[in-house]
Amino acid sequence: MAGIFTITRLRVAVVVIFCAILAITAGSYLTSKRNRAAAIPRAEPISPEVNQQTESFSLSKSLGDQTLYTVEAKRVSYLKESGKAKLEGVSILLFGRDGKRRDRLWSEECEFDPSAGKLWISGKVEMELGIPEQESSDKNSDDALDDPQQKQTSQVSVITSGLLFEQSTGMVSTDNLVQFRLPQGEGESHGAVYDPQTQQLALQSEVRFALREGPENSQGGVVHLQAGKLVIQTGADKIALFAPVNVSLGTHRLVAGDSQIYFDHQKQARAVELTGGVTVNSSENGQDYEMKAQDGKIDFDAEGKIRTLLAENAVNWHSSTGSSALQGEAGRAILRFSKLDGSIQRLETSGSAEITLRNSAGKKSIEQVTATAPRFGSGGQILSANEIDIDLGSGGKSIHQILTRTSSRLELLPASPSEQQWIAQAANFQIDFGPDGQLSQMLGSGGVQLEARERNDPSAVQQSTSDQFRAEYSAATGGVDRLIQWGNFQYQDKEKRARADRAEFYAVGNRAELIGAAKVWNATGNIEAKSISWLGGVGKLTAVGDVISTYSPTASAKSSEQQAVHVVASELEYHAATGKASYTGRPRLWQGDNLLEADRLDIDQKQEQILAAGNVYSLITQETGMQQDMKGPVVIRSNTFLYRAEDRNAHYWGKVKMKSPTVDLTGNDMQIFLARGWTGKIEGNSSRESIINRIVVTGEVQIDQEGRKATGTEAEILPQERTVRIAGDPALVHDPQSGSTQGSKLTYQYGNDSIAVDGRAGLPAETRRQVPR
Repeated sequence: MAGIFTITRLRVAVVVIFCAILAITAGSYLTSKRNRAAAIPRAEPISPEVNQQTESFSLSKSLGDQTLYTVEAKRVSYLKESGKAKLEGVSILLFGRDGKRRDRLWSEECEFDPSAGKLWISGKVEMELGIPEQESSDKNSDDALDDPQQKQTSQVSVITSGLLFEQSTGMVSTDNLVQFRLPQGEGESHGAVYDPQTQQLALQSEVRFALREGPENSQGGVVHLQAGKLVIQTGADKIALFAPVNVSLGTHRLVAGDSQIYFDHQKQARAVELTGGVTVNSSENGQDYEMKAQDGKIDFDAEGKIRTLLAENAVNWHSSTGSSALQGEAGRAILRFSKLDGSIQRLETSGSAEITLRNSAGKKSIEQVTATAPRFGSGGQILSANEIDIDLGSGGKSIHQILTRTSSRLELLPASPSEQQWIAQAANFQIDFGPDGQLSQMLGSGGVQLEARERNDPSAVQQSTSDQFRAEYSAATGGVDRLIQWGNFQYQDKEKRARADRAEFYAVGNRAELIGAAKVWNATGNIEAKSISWLGGVGKLTAVGDVISTYSPTASAKSSEQQAVHVVASELEYHAATGKASYTGRPRLWQGDNLLEADRLDIDQKQEQILAAGNVYSLITQETGMQQDMKGPVVIRSNTFLYRAEDRNAHYWGKVKMKSPTVDLTGNDMQIFLARGWTGKIEGNSSRESIINRIVVTGEVQIDQEGRKATGTEAEILPQERTVRIAGDPALVHDPQSGSTQGSKLTYQYGNDSIAVDGRAGLPAETRRQVPR
């Protein structure tokens, strides 16, 4: 029983275990079957519009052995009624003619019209143009577009929508907003057309482009451009912009017609060419600037910062600050910019350049000076030359200097009818400005010529020449305060001429100074000295150092042989208002053989008088109208001398001494009356008219004549009558041969022993004869 029981029970256990295993296996199978059924996706229902749907799509076009493009999609749905296809996960590869570059377009979906041969992408589409061949070899990669390295090395990236791809040509176009990115910057436009065969992307309208100054990721600034159209030639070194073109460079604004941007091999902008009318505007820190030209060019440095702006053909400009206004024109102009802050540092012009400068601050300050304050050039300046350079101060806020490099013409404009108009010409000019931008000075060198004209009298022209010239401006009047010319200075006007080593003119006081070998002359005479100064305000002339003055009179009716009058002295002072001239430093005056010398010599032209003071020495030569023994020089010395042309009287006083060929005379006072008169003017007559007609002497008179000696208190000598009259208390004549005679008045003749004697009560006449033994 035990064995059977055991076997029976064992069998039952085996059956139970088998059933249990079978149940577990069946359960696992059913569970697994249910899970597999759940993992298999349920097929989406096909739209009633869709005729057929497949999981992939591929389309390409070739020309010979060269593939022009391929179109790939992850899924395609063929539409029943339209015959079109809906492509999803679209990727289009466009190949260049030589296959060395790729263009890729990618979008979530597009519509393909096989009959029209066109793909329409209504949604977002991305384009990468100009991808190098090695970076686009995996053209079937779905992740190729998302590769950052690929996007960085492509030449142009574009994001847009509403894009049309034409199967026959491979052309791509859109009318929607386009966002584009280049290695040099990024921007947007409305509408674009891309031709993969010419590699030309045309951004159709309202283009905005931010061009980086310098390499990508550099710290350079941004140049903002706007254009009516922009054309990018992938693989080329330039971008074309079409009118109207607007460029913003910091505070500078530029408007132009058709233009082109050029890049170097590192895709960095190096130049912008501008055509079709260029206008540059700038406004910063109170300074306004505008330049216009037909054509232009912008150059960038190695760091991508703007270096120069070239303007050509019919260039004109104007600028203004708080202190001055500048305008000009030229055939060509170059603006040079600061590397530090991008401000304009220099303007270089050429080709018949002309600049007009007006000092607005100076005009305002005119009210601060008296109405009669002399000035010239305060109305502005016009500078003309073939080449003119303008340097601006720090930050380009004001003008620092203007330079010319060729033969130049400078016109100083008057501000009122009372001012003169000045014109200066030189080989080159330099115009300097102060820290506040106000005109400071002008310098000219090389063949300087100055010309001044009176606005109310065109015939009143003043001209001067020199090697160098400088005009210093006054902040108070805005005009020239001091004018200097040096190196072979020459001057002339309708009345006179002048020369010197150096000439200086001062507006205040209307003062002119000639320095170094100075000379002033006209048709009637000249003045020479080491220096000559003229105060026009008071009409005073001063000559200092080795003064020589000469007057060359014209012939008169009385004498056809006028001789020049000369004066030498240490100094001369002349007053035009009074007509008085004063010579000091032992002056000497002579005319022909007649001479006058003293410590001081005063000539009054209006009163026709000559006054000599201090150690007077005069020499009068008589040649005509006298007997032979009366001819010859007459020397007279005294303390003082006065000549009056009105009565033809030469008056000597103070220790008078006269010596002639026949008579020696001394006295305290002597007057000489000329027969026909020495006029006493600087234009005095010749020595042939200097005939002594009568001599009157007073005060301790002593006369020595051919051994005869006469003394008295008053004497009269008539040279032409050979007569001497002497009076005294008593008058005495002593002759070594015939004795002496005295009386109150004695009269005798040269070469005659007879004497007429007059006596008076208490003073009887007396004659004592010398008896020979």
